[in-house]
Amino acid sequence: NAYANLLAQDLKFKCSTQQLNVLKSYSIEVLGSISFMPWLKVYTAYQHEFKEGWMPNNYFGRVVCPEVNGKFKSLGELKTMTKRMLRSENIPDLAYRINGLWSNTQGEILHSEELTKLLFSDRSHVFLKKNNSLQGKGILKLDKQKFVEIDFSKEGDVVIQAPIQQNDWSDQIVKGSVATLRITTIKPFGELAKNRVSQLRVGRDFNEYIRTQDCIRIPIDTDSGELHPVAFGRNFQIYDKHPDSGYRFKNQYFPSYHAAVAYCEQLHNEIGLFQIIGWDIAINQLGEVQLMEWNTDHPGIIFSEMASGPHFKGLGWEQLWK
Repeated sequence: NAYANLLAQDLKFKCSTQQLNVLKSYSIEVLGSISFMPWLKVYTAYQHEFKEGWMPNNYFGRVVCPEVNGKFKSLGELKTMTKRMLRSENIPDLAYRINGLWSNTQGEILHSEELTKLLFSDRSHVFLKKNNSLQGKGILKLDKQKFVEIDFSKEGDVVIQAPIQQNDWSDQIVKGSVATLRITTIKPFGELAKNRVSQLRVGRDFNEYIRTQDCIRIPIDTDSGELHPVAFGRNFQIYDKHPDSGYRFKNQYFPSYHAAVAYCEQLHNEIGLFQIIGWDIAINQLGEVQLMEWNTDHPGIIFSEMASGPHFKGLGWEQLWK
């Protein structure tokens, strides 16, 4: 329970009776169900006040995303189609296994020797990701020997990605896994895409890649790229510094932030099919933007909406349930 976890850390997060009455009324009258009250309660507890326009995570997933992204909302989960659909060179995809056959990102069929040469001629390891893999599940780190030993007939359709060497700034926070900037762009009907939510996700010392159950989330100011002064664990633990490296989040800015935002907004405008897209971005050693994944189903908004929202006010989405 998120609210209970906040309270366990500090009683200052307790909602007043008056606030609870407002939340109940707002949930029922504006959003259509009291089931949306718990997330409003968490947001209000953290900010010590209720803000009209807040987006409960379950309303976002249950009402908004299916309505505005429609029947194509799961396309972003088809990782084997990412580079073909988005047509960007900033995606580290190397090869795909689709329906039992290997191909490169241009769709050309690869035989075993060609595939091995493509993947390992100039790198020690690669990452395998399955279609529909979420939250760090369905990912494998493979060297050449492990790759040869895998029975791919049991893995389904997969993408193989090149490893990304993150920039020095990200290495200061934690090494071993690649820090991921989640940018959520919104493209209302007839308008250009605009970034509405930004959040940095970093791993722990024992992670080789970001896993939802372990990672720490730091909301980011959407205009400036400044990190929120505190970060959050999965169970709403509050950190003012990284628990392993001791890196402090206050007064820090994500490097190449505006370039990353511009890239995501441009891609969203080019594909044009969705109103909501969550982009997972890394910045490599050369300062280049790399797109690791994209999410068109239900991009997470909880911690950013709680810490710095409301981020979706003025879009009219509170009317979608009617």
